[in-house]
Amino acid sequence: MLDLQKIGAYISFLRKEEDMTQVELAAQLNVSHQAVSKWERGESLPDISTLPILAKLFQTTVDDVLNGWETSRHDQRKPGTMIKLEEMIETRPAQLAEMVNSDQVELVEIIDLAPTVKASTLAKVARQLDKAKITLKNAMDLAPFLGREALEELVRQVSENDNYDWNAPCFLAPFISSELLNQLVDNSSEALPSVNHITQLAPFLEQESFEKVLARIEDDHFDWDLLCQIAPFIRRDTLRRFIVKISEVSPSVNHIVRLAPFLERETLENVITWIKNDRFDWDTLCQIAPFISRGALHRFIEETTDGSLDVNHITRMAPFLGTNDLGKMIQRIQN
Repeated sequence: MLDLQKIGAYISFLRKEEDMTQVELAAQLNVSHQAVSKWERGESLPDISTLPILAKLFQTTVDDVLNGWETSRHDQRKPGTMIKLEEMIETRPAQLAEMVNSDQVELVEIIDLAPTVKASTLAKVARQLDKAKITLKNAMDLAPFLGREALEELVRQVSENDNYDWNAPCFLAPFISSELLNQLVDNSSEALPSVNHITQLAPFLEQESFEKVLARIEDDHFDWDLLCQIAPFIRRDTLRRFIVKISEVSPSVNHIVRLAPFLERETLENVITWIKNDRFDWDTLCQIAPFISRGALHRFIEETTDGSLDVNHITRMAPFLGTNDLGKMIQRIQN
């Protein structure tokens, strides 16, 4: 049995959500405003030809209207969600935020719309959301679509009461300032970060904060590959300490080439002597020549037999060679 009062209340709800007057709704449906008033008071129903037009206008179904939302859509969302959110988020962001706060619209629906909404518009909604309803995960979902200032306001407020792991600062790192990222890292889980977390954070953390994170890693997680990835982001003395920790494992020539720009000359030349099962060729020697002494370069030239020496190699190494070595190399080509 149809409940006229419930249906009337529901029509009234739909009209108000669209910010329409009874007169405006009546004009859309080609009826009198007195008819709309009677519907909303539960004194009568729209006729059978008007119901489909009414349902289409409010982006719902005839069944939903006649049931007063009692047997609504499968996802059990509340009435406000049937409104065309794409339009509402552009024209009435404050009202939409209030609908989220009052559980009429799910925050996930706003997140789903984020890729199609301007950052400035999305910020208007985000700034008026009840922060008790937002998690750091929600902030992460919105991060690619919000401007930095609005995102940081959101993150600062929700991160205070949220427990989170290392995935959160890693994901947010490209979207927030190094200052806020440092705070997130300082307040992150007591669990140890993984090597993957370290490499993701390295380009974004300030050096001091990054080295604090490194101090939390177990020594057995360090290897030559990891050092090559983090070398651009730490101090030389820190890098030297880590090298000592893994000195029992021989580096490869590729490791040497990648680390060369970040190591002190003496340290680099010592590390080179640790190579066991790998050898320099002329291309590799050209890459490390700027970072080693002439004496060391002389020794490596004498020892290098892999690959074919050509004019390009000599040209690249010439600024770093002594006169005698340069002459010998030119003679080797001529012969």
